[in-house]
Formats: sequence, C-alpha cells, structure tokens
Amino acid sequence: MIIGNPPFKSSLSTPGAVRAAKAFRQNLAEKLPNDQLAYLFLVSAQDMLTDGGVISMIQPAGLLYNLNSKGLRRHIFGKWDVREILDFVSVRGLFSKGGGDTQIVVVVALAGEPEGTRKILHAIFRRSGKADAEQSFDIDYYDMHWIARGEDLADYRTWRAGLLGTQRVVDLVRRLAEMRTLGTFAQVKGWERGQGFMRGNRIHKNSHDHIWGKPMMPPDAIGPHGINSAKVKTAPRVPISDVRSERAFQAPLLLVRKQENLDQGFWDKGYMTFADEIVGFSGDDSDTPDLLAVSDFISMNRNCLSAYAAATSFRLFNKKATATSTGDIFDLPFPESGDLGLSASEAILVHDIVAYQRDLIRRGDQSVALKSSGQAVLPAFNETFLAAINHLYRDNPLVAHPSQSWPGIICQPYSFGAVEIDWSDSETLRGRVDALIREQRSESVSVTRIARIYDDNLLFLIKPDRLRFWMRSIRLRDADEVLADLRAQGY
Repeated sequence: MIIGNPPFKSSLSTPGAVRAAKAFRQNLAEKLPNDQLAYLFLVSAQDMLTDGGVISMIQPAGLLYNLNSKGLRRHIFGKWDVREILDFVSVRGLFSKGGGDTQIVVVVALAGEPEGTRKILHAIFRRSGKADAEQSFDIDYYDMHWIARGEDLADYRTWRAGLLGTQRVVDLVRRLAEMRTLGTFAQVKGWERGQGFMRGNRIHKNSHDHIWGKPMMPPDAIGPHGINSAKVKTAPRVPISDVRSERAFQAPLLLVRKQENLDQGFWDKGYMTFADEIVGFSGDDSDTPDLLAVSDFISMNRNCLSAYAAATSFRLFNKKATATSTGDIFDLPFPESGDLGLSASEAILVHDIVAYQRDLIRRGDQSVALKSSGQAVLPAFNETFLAAINHLYRDNPLVAHPSQSWPGIICQPYSFGAVEIDWSDSETLRGRVDALIREQRSESVSVTRIARIYDDNLLFLIKPDRLRFWMRSIRLRDADEVLADLRAQGY
C-alpha cells in the first residue's frame, strides 16, 4: 500500500524529478502537464506496487479538470484499476494554512489491469461547518456517482458533471459542444476580439495614450439588463502590461463580463476602453446587426450558456468562485440556427445548475439548496417524476399520495393503482427512519442516505427534507433508478 500527499510544485527542481519527467514523456509520448511534481509521484508509484496493491494519493484538481491533463487521465484510467476518486474541489481552504486555497482530489486505485465491469466511484465532498472546522466531512447519496468504464474517462467533462449533480450533464454539454462557437463566428467576421487591457506594475512604464484618460467600462457597469452608462469612468494612468490595440476599443462593441452569469451589453456610443475582466468584440458599423444578434442570443439563452460555462470552465470553481475565462466566452455555443434545441429534461438540468448547483458547490451547507425546505417543491417533483415513470407504465400509471414527514425527513408515497395508506402509527417509525437516512460512517465521515422501499404495488421515497434532495434534476435521477429497479423486479 502507498498513501501519499506529494508536493504540489510546477518545477522540475531536482535531478530525480528531471529523470522521472523524461520517463513520463517516453512512456506517455507527451510532456508532463505543467511540470507538476505531484503527477510524477502518482505515476511513479505504480511501479512500486505488486498486482493488487493499493495506492491512495492526493493530487491537484487539475488531474481531473485541466485540459492539458487528458493524456495523463487516459494513462491512469487505461492502465490502473481505479476504484474511487474522492473530490474535494467544493471544500474550500483544506490547505489554506499555507497561504493558498489548493483544490484537491484523491485517487484510490489498485495496481494491475482495470476490472472491466467495476464502476468507478466519483465521490463529491461538500463544504460544511464541520469541514471548515476540520472535524469531519459530509457526503450524501446524490454526491456519489458510479461511472462505467465505457465512459470517456479522459474527458474532463465526465468528471465535471459530478460536481453539477448528474451524469446527464455530460450528454447536454457534448451535444452543445458540436455547435459553432461564438469565437469561431467572430473570427469569420473578422472582429477584433479578446479581453481588455491588463494592469501591470512599476516595470511597465510605457505611455498608453489610447487608454489613459479615455472612457472606461468597469465590470460592474455590465449587469443582467445590459450596460449602465452612468457607471462609465475615466481610465486611470496606471502601468499596463497587456495593452491591446486601439481597434479593440472602437465601437460598435459587444462586451461580455467574465463572470458566471455572462452579463453582457452592446455599446455604440463611441470609443470605450475596458480591462481584462471583460471580453470585447469590436467590429465596423456594418457589423452592428450581427453584434446585436449575438447580444440578443446571449440574453435569450443566458441560463443555458451559463450552465454550459459551469460544466466546461476550468477557472470557474477551480480557480475562482464565480469568474470565467476569455476562452470560456469564445467557446460558448452559437449555432447557425440560433436555437440551442433544449429538451424538457435538459431545461430542467440547466435551471438547477444555475439556480442551485453552482451555489451548492461554492457554499455547501450554507447554500439555498441545503438551507431551504423541499416541502414547497413536492408537487413539481411529483409531476416530473411521474411523467418519467408513466411514459413506460401507461396502462397502470403510478400515482402520488400525500406525503408524510418527520423532523428533517420526508416520505413521499406512490402506488400503481388506487390504495389507502394508513399512517396512524407513523410516529413510532421516527427513530427507525432517522437511523435509516443518517449514518456516521466513522469519526471523520458522515453519510446521508435515501431509501426507496417497494411493498407490493407501493413505492416509498424517504429522503431528508432539504430542497437539495427534491430538486427537479434529482427527480430525473430518481426516475432513472426506479425504472432500473422495476425492470430488475420483472415489471
């Protein structure tokens, strides 16, 4: 067994590291991503184990989520029998005492060829008061994702979907990724495009008269309803490292804020500078209709595009809590038809990512999803859940009955056909139900479970009463699993 917390250092600072990186390049036919020493410890450790030996090693989150780590992921998941990926990206400050906020995952694997039928557990640990106090970690049923070997395990989007709640997200993202992008459209049009100027330091002493003293669009002037011209300022005389050309600031301009909600606006009132928190698209006067069309498209599809960015951006969550990158803006889908073609289930995923999942990743038990009760959304939950089930069971459809609740727990009953449910002794079940749902697995890990109980023609869903467990996207996963249960039982 090898258990490790290797140094996270992007530098081949020792002769041994140089030799290991050379072997890495020979074996994988590619360069070591970011010259990251931690990756060398992981790959080198495999040769130190006999078949069946176990490795558990902390790694930078980039192992799962960086684009340039794809070859490394392909090697690890193709050559190792990876059993679990423990994902702590949502838990902030695990290593904050060193002055940073390093995002980590833990790889748990067996040495030897992969077991073809064994699925890989991707376990997402959320931020909580107990985690912040370094007491213990919480995990719930919906944060445990079992990923089949047949999935593209080298694709970072496979793992990003777990952060956002369901593997259904992968299918949505891959479909949208096949569409023409905003960056491609801008390139064909010949627009000047890119982030604004970047502030420098004292070594950057050149004069920048096309920026200094000119009108400047601050990021907070761009909101959900467009541009607030009253917030326009004058660009200060500060050192600038990444200048951008004068053309980049010529109107007409489409300005998109590098922020998770993709606030944007169209500007045609003259020359306007902006800093690197904003991505600009500048064209000629003849380009005004097309720039306005892009602006309208982003406005009308804001939720879907924001969800897409959440599912594809490495900077968002991993580097910054709410900030995206220039590349994320360029990569937004912008199809020729102007229609993203969302299905009903995809629209549910998009809504929950934007309304709940992003907040859940950042704030954990202080998020809306875990602070709010799910009682109010039960009718909508049942509508979605029953629609999915009864699509296949139309002759004898599943029907919902009034819910039963105990402190912190909701039981939602269903039946195939009419039935009377007697809850007269329900209070005697309180302790048993609580023990069923909550389990202290060890001193450091507590698990929140759910229960699906089948009794003749009855189905009981028993879950915590938090909104998190009754969101519409969760209903889709519940329906998938209930249908699998029913098929296994011969229905």
